[in-house]
Amino acid sequence: MGLTFAFGRGGTRPPSVTPDIEAPSAPTGLTASSVTQTTLTLTWSASTDNVGVVGYDVYNGAILAETVTDLTAFITGLIANTQYNFTVRAKDAAGNISEPSNVETVTTLEPIVDDSIYIDPTNSASGRNGSIENPYNSFVDSGIANGNTYKVKAGTVLTTSSVLDFSNRTDVTVTTYGVGVKPRLYYNTGGTCAVRFANSTNCTLLDLEIETNIANSVIAIIQMGEGTGTNGGTGNIIAGCKIHGVKQSNTTGGIGIRGGGTDLHIVNCEIYDCADDGMYLRDTTNVNVGYCNIYQVCQNYAGLAKGFANAGGSSGGDCIQFNGRYINYYVHHTIMDRTDEWTGNKYCLITAQAAGQPAQDGGIIEHCTFKTKSTVLGAVFFSHSLNTIVRFNYFDGCSGTTEGVFKLANGTCQNTLIHHNIFDSIPGRAITIGYNSTLLSATGTKIYNNVFYKQLIASSHNGCIWNDHSNIEVRNNIFHFDGVNGVALFNFNSGVFTITHNCFDDVTKVGTPGQGTNAIIADPLFIDAANDDFHLQAASSCRNSGIDVGLIEDYYGITVPQEALPAIGVAEYNIV
Repeated sequence: MGLTFAFGRGGTRPPSVTPDIEAPSAPTGLTASSVTQTTLTLTWSASTDNVGVVGYDVYNGAILAETVTDLTAFITGLIANTQYNFTVRAKDAAGNISEPSNVETVTTLEPIVDDSIYIDPTNSASGRNGSIENPYNSFVDSGIANGNTYKVKAGTVLTTSSVLDFSNRTDVTVTTYGVGVKPRLYYNTGGTCAVRFANSTNCTLLDLEIETNIANSVIAIIQMGEGTGTNGGTGNIIAGCKIHGVKQSNTTGGIGIRGGGTDLHIVNCEIYDCADDGMYLRDTTNVNVGYCNIYQVCQNYAGLAKGFANAGGSSGGDCIQFNGRYINYYVHHTIMDRTDEWTGNKYCLITAQAAGQPAQDGGIIEHCTFKTKSTVLGAVFFSHSLNTIVRFNYFDGCSGTTEGVFKLANGTCQNTLIHHNIFDSIPGRAITIGYNSTLLSATGTKIYNNVFYKQLIASSHNGCIWNDHSNIEVRNNIFHFDGVNGVALFNFNSGVFTITHNCFDDVTKVGTPGQGTNAIIADPLFIDAANDDFHLQAASSCRNSGIDVGLIEDYYGITVPQEALPAIGVAEYNIV
């Protein structure tokens, strides 16, 4: 029996309801982005409706591909190198559908062709063909051919007596695949090197660990450089590599990277346990060394303790040595550490050239950290350098040692600019401007906006800045001894100083040239120098007290000046 509704006596008629028959407006501005071989993202502008839009239907041609409630859709399952036509329609709760949006025509990317050659040292299967399914197990099987990418399986060790040779090759990359630690190439045979780049063009070594306990050099990019018939080529890259264990049975040899050529890039590398130099870079133009960590170099200094016949002062070895012709080099964001128990002699970084050779032009050293100890001569040594800039670096004296950290031996060095560096607890001279009768005097040395903090100088005949027969501008620097004995400036012999707008914490520690003009004698009031924060407190007299020397950025990346005049020291007082 059905239900009957009666209206009339005692009945109530329901209210009249007007149905929603109005469709939303068409979406506009349909656009595709992030297109790959099989996916893309669609976005559009919202539709309007008299009641309200509840969703959007996305069409791939006439096929409904996706329904969403917001203004974006991620489309998957597409075919590579295929054209698609997408539209979007809005809908409301009553089921009204809008007209379609504009048509967005998109072609997906071409298929990715994996033509890499794979190497897995653990693969013993038959029929090895270099595919990812059945990789070769050595470079002996594959060879090194132009234009190829070779991938070594992560977490494996490839022990070899054959040099990985990029010589006379173009556009070759050797890198890694899979999950795990960097694959290790262990070169177990005596010889020149484990990896060779000679006359190579645009070749890359990426994310590998390379070790040898016998070879002269782990990686050789040149064989002694210009004039020897072999050079490093052009555009070669060593990136993300760990390089170590470079030894030889005598007091010379054992270099991590011996490199040269044009447009050489060595970045994000860790180099350690080298008998001699971490890097020996000769005959280089436009070389870029960045974001590296170099330590445990000059290990032949230790003698028998590290397996070498001799030890002591005759041992060579620097973190980085430039030699021969070096033009437009750039060393940045790199740690050069000479504090391990075995190291001795030489420097963190040296630019060297024989007497009588032309000076080398254009180098920048910035955002680096230098560490030394008592058996090391200094952090940086320049010889025959023109137009060199040293800025934004941290020189760590490792308190309690006896030698200076930064040494500038200006023979034919000219126009050297040293600015916004921190010299922290240097046990001797922080900057030595040198002279000898063969190399003559340095000219055009400018020392601006540095901080010399807690210098451990035992003699009044030394100083943070030591001048021998050279001319030096000293402006906007802070010399803050924090109770330690020493002097700021020392004129050893016939030096010429121009001294303005410096801060000395004690007038008795100024030094033989005097304090110059517009000096401030006061505690600079660092925020927390003991914890390496050399920002200025609000009450510091070094605020707004310097002279404009044409610099535009401080040690911390703040624009100079922040007030009417630059601050004295490495840090602008940030008034923002």
